[in-house]
Amino acid sequence: MIFNQQVHGITDSQTSWPKVGEQLSSGGRVNNPSDDPIAASRSVVVAQSQAQSS
Repeated sequence: MIFNQQVHGITDSQTSWPKVGEQLSSGGRVNNPSDDPIAASRSVVVAQSQAQSS
């Protein structure tokens, strides 16, 4: 039982590394809208307001 929990924890850690690497390489926290839907929608609103003011 303890072994299975540890293996599960290691597997979960290994699956999260690609996402962390993508965030580090891009310099952004949100790379896809599904990463943080609220931040993505705020980004769209800011981009639209900047486009209107330019």
